Amino acid sequence: MRRRPQQKLNMTQSDTRLFWRVVILAGVLSCLPFVLTAIWYYYPKSPRDVRLSLFMEQSSGSPDKVSINTSASASTGEQFYLSQITTYYPSFQQAVDAFHPSAGIRLRRISGKVFQFENDDAATAYYWCDNGKAGPIGLCSVFTVKKNCNYSNVLEGGFTFTVTDPEKSFMIGRYRFTPEETVANYLSDEFLVLDRQSLPNDGRPTFFGISTDPTINNLRILDEPPTRIVKSRVRGKTYYVWIYEGLDLKQGLLDSIDANSGSFTLGRLIDALGIHFASSGDKRSQEVPIVNAPYLQRKSR
Repeated sequence: MRRRPQQKLNMTQSDTRLFWRVVILAGVLSCLPFVLTAIWYYYPKSPRDVRLSLFMEQSSGSPDKVSINTSASASTGEQFYLSQITTYYPSFQQAVDAFHPSAGIRLRRISGKVFQFENDDAATAYYWCDNGKAGPIGLCSVFTVKKNCNYSNVLEGGFTFTVTDPEKSFMIGRYRFTPEETVANYLSDEFLVLDRQSLPNDGRPTFFGISTDPTINNLRILDEPPTRIVKSRVRGKTYYVWIYEGLDLKQGLLDSIDANSGSFTLGRLIDALGIHFASSGDKRSQEVPIVNAPYLQRKSR
């Protein structure tokens, strides 16, 4: 008779342990869908199905006739640039030195010119920049138009490309970019500024991007290798800026698919332009000029 209270106590402790095990198991199972959703969302995956809208329009004239018209008949875009002109400088460097980005941008050049395009109409130079000491680095451009061999105040200046590690996480945390996808992502951004970017290069369609791979000379777009590659070292790391000049990717896309539609994707851009990498033994890869850009530390501006 005296053992029954002890037996009843033992059964109560067992039931309590079982109860908490059931509660914990139920909690784990209830959280499982959220955990799986988080894993699915953040797990790096291919961006080929990311939708794009390139907003390309058929050019009214041939690329070699693009210019800035300073007359009263200037187009809306040209009038916009002309309305921003406040002064002219006798040299391009003076125009660049007088440029002070707004405080919100905090743009700081951390190199000398990496490369530059210039003709009788305009000039553009590209520098390595950061957006504050803790921010990422990227290529930034300064753009001026010319009149009587003088250079206007900088009309556009800011980040052209931001780089963390272009072959791994291209600013979008849940995607893992292959080298081909990285190239296509650079190109998709450039169609928006193609006219301005090509203007100082005699209107020749001009595209470029950044790689950390020294074999970037094996890149092929529409079966063509880069026109040239600029090798540049900044913050202890070597980057390769690949440049295509005169390859009309815009017209190529307009002729083949509707790139303005909402169903256009990064993968379709890769397929339409035939973006791929040739074998290391390809002879044309060895013919791609690779030039070194001087590194020059500058004070913040």
